[in-house]
Amino acid sequence: MSQSFFLLLTLIYFHTHYIYIYIYIYKLTDGLLACSYVPLLSSKCLQYSFALIQPILRSSYCQFGTQTLDTDVEDLNNLVKFLKETRGNDIQVSIIGHSTGCQIAVHFCKTSQFAKDCIEKIILQAPVSDREAMVMETSGEYVEKLISNANKCVENGESDQIVHMLYGIAPLTAQRTLDLYSKNGLDDMFSSDLTLNELNNRLDHMKSFQTLISISLEDQYVPKDVYPNLSMKLKNAMNANVLLEIPNANHSLNDGGDSSNNNNNNNNSATIFINEVTKFLF
Repeated sequence: MSQSFFLLLTLIYFHTHYIYIYIYIYKLTDGLLACSYVPLLSSKCLQYSFALIQPILRSSYCQFGTQTLDTDVEDLNNLVKFLKETRGNDIQVSIIGHSTGCQIAVHFCKTSQFAKDCIEKIILQAPVSDREAMVMETSGEYVEKLISNANKCVENGESDQIVHMLYGIAPLTAQRTLDLYSKNGLDDMFSSDLTLNELNNRLDHMKSFQTLISISLEDQYVPKDVYPNLSMKLKNAMNANVLLEIPNANHSLNDGGDSSNNNNNNNNSATIFINEVTKFLF
């Protein structure tokens, strides 16, 4: 069995009698408390005596480029196994994914028996396409060249060869480059140019879970004018219970300032999200 390392950060009092557990998973390059709304989410959990935890996976911070969604699933499997062993088999686990954390959550639900056994609800906050975001940040020509180089490495049996340094700080292997940035790559789940059949092939299994999709209508990593069409395509592919579209919201919901101090600001993007999550989870 491959070795997995993770840290459990207890964001509220994690007493042994808590059997309702929420796991928060964040985006590429992120780590603990990366999104400013997490403390507010933690406070809401505390009100209802639920446990909110945030794992550090092997792909956390700048290590994602040398890992895959499969290693993320291995880490989550070990986490859920640990929770079942220490909290009992009656635990009910829900997952809140942010950005690439959405891909991790979806892949976990598809491939893990633990997900099928004890995952109750899934929240996808800002599910976006890393492929389209990369094109927006660079150019289509640049991404095509990157994919071509990665393909050559994989064809030569060098899938673990480092082919790119994202933002100058995060090394990417050839295989992870293809997963993230090639069409129909392992991480390519939410792109606006995917057909309905392609989306169904990637997301149909989510119909077995209660799901909330939260879309930031001013997400800086999403091409202009793809919403609301893409929102509805994602909702239909997953048969999501709730589709939340937040006007003027950016990717991390920090457009309204420090969300941890905006409990009374109902127009704050993070507060809108937390209020909807509260209704969905509790």
